[in-house]
Amino acid sequence: MQVAAGEGDRAGREFRGRAVRGTAGVEGAAGQGHRLPGGVRRALLRRRGAAGGDVRTAAGAGDDDALGGQQGDRPGDTAARFEEWEFPYATVLGCAAAVRYALRVGMEPVSRRTPALAARLRGQLAGLPGVRTLDGGAAPAALVTFAVEGWRPQPFKAAMDARGINSALSFREFAQFDFGDKEVEWCLRLSPHYYNTEDEVDEVAAAVAELVRNPR
Repeated sequence: MQVAAGEGDRAGREFRGRAVRGTAGVEGAAGQGHRLPGGVRRALLRRRGAAGGDVRTAAGAGDDDALGGQQGDRPGDTAARFEEWEFPYATVLGCAAAVRYALRVGMEPVSRRTPALAARLRGQLAGLPGVRTLDGGAAPAALVTFAVEGWRPQPFKAAMDARGINSALSFREFAQFDFGDKEVEWCLRLSPHYYNTEDEVDEVAAAVAELVRNPR
């Protein structure tokens, strides 16, 4: 039996997954979805049952027993394997739709477009007074992180929300070494997606420029 593991890069820590393959193809797959409503991580498991049918289980963050815990990728031994624990069906359906959409577009075009949009946004933010982009490396991924002077984190995100811009906050306790090296207490994260347009990216940069001119 072979195990194929996949892990996102530093900007793609939203997903970690593993597929267990046997001679008859994929017998099971497990994944962990982040960035879901309320910031709660959801663990998903799909596995072929003993009778050949699919058994699907789900657990909230920390429910290692429902996923087999340290025993490996196997369903739990009790009925807890079927617990839903406020399971977000709409989110699962949305994830499935997103996967189908990405497969239709093609991963190669996606892998080129998302970093290009992020680079466009990062370049515009880098030129704004009071804004410091934090992404390093020779080839930054499609996640833009930046620090802002003159604002507290929650009011800044709320101002972005009011403009219809999706974003996320990260704090020093999330990344002690990284934020310590960069000497920041918090930052905002923006994730351009391949379906976004260049005009939308420019609108986001303009919104940040407006906000930093009027600190709170």
